[in-house]
Amino acid sequence: MKNRSFSIYLLLFFVSVATIIFIGRTINYKSDSANTYSKHDNANNAAAKLSQRLAEFKNAIDSNPQDTLKMREYANLLGGAHRDQEAAKVFENILAIGPNRIDVMLVLTYIYYTLGNTEKAEKYTNRVLSINKDNPEANFNLGILELKKGDKDKAKQILNSVIKRFPDNKVSVYAKSALMKL
Repeated sequence: MKNRSFSIYLLLFFVSVATIIFIGRTINYKSDSANTYSKHDNANNAAAKLSQRLAEFKNAIDSNPQDTLKMREYANLLGGAHRDQEAAKVFENILAIGPNRIDVMLVLTYIYYTLGNTEKAEKYTNRVLSINKDNPEANFNLGILELKKGDKDKAKQILNSVIKRFPDNKVSVYAKSALMKL
């Protein structure tokens, strides 16, 4: 029994890691800051540049609080600086302006999942599905969230549905991988 419990925890860990990698790649969260600095910048110079860019974005947003493009760039930069809770607040401000922004809801799902707040991750996943029930990423995320909550049967059902409904989408590859590890 102990080996079975350990195996389940190990499986959940690997599925969680795969999900985080998938979601992060899917939505390109944090990608802005990843390419901002060259390998030759020293840590102090990079930190100074990051602080300067954050201040520039903050000023631009303060002067035009409806500019969701700048807000998204700012939030991505915050995420790249490992300031996920601040980034989440900015993304939520974007949703206040454009409440049907699926791209933003998927990012918030990723952020809250990585922060361990599966309740909020599920909230945003369900919002996406209420807008577009055929969103492949949200359907996959729902399956992984069910797995995280411990409902293995429901997770299998959802992930099998993802494979069947979206065979040509990369999420089906991730769903197959997750199912093989169950």
